[in-house]
Amino acid sequence: GDGFDYDTFPFRGDEFSYALGSRGSTRKKLAAASGAIIEYVGEVAIFAGLERERKQAREYMEWLMRQRTNEPIDVDVDAREDVTVVAAPRSTMGYITGHKGDSLRGIEHETRTFIFAAGQGKKATPADGDGGDDAMADEKRADSERILIFGDVESDRRRAKRILEDRIQ
Repeated sequence: GDGFDYDTFPFRGDEFSYALGSRGSTRKKLAAASGAIIEYVGEVAIFAGLERERKQAREYMEWLMRQRTNEPIDVDVDAREDVTVVAAPRSTMGYITGHKGDSLRGIEHETRTFIFAAGQGKKATPADGDGGDDAMADEKRADSERILIFGDVESDRRRAKRILEDRIQ
């Protein structure tokens, strides 16, 4: 009666090895960020937990699969409670992500979050939060990328945000 249940997510083609990661690191990362229990049985992911946790796990897995094929990921951040957005100047993205994304993966591991850059978009906000001239704000958005920090625990997301902002500075 508490809503605990499980869902399945069958992998196709070579998705399984990508979703597993080195020594299960990707599976563990998605489980930590979503709050769900994630296990792989054969080539099927099992998401166990409350409905909200399972939904987050499924979405994170779907986004991971889209990242694998470099498909754009459009997330309506205003409609979510599990995301924190950081605007980063494009010029800092190489430093923030690190070689082959190693720096972001380290932050994810340390903070139990799932992080990816979603590029600039209409929902990106200037890092300094000024509400000045619309043309100036549009120019800042065009020169920035949105880094989306996902996680079930707000304090973990805040910690990841502080680390990213320190690296941007």
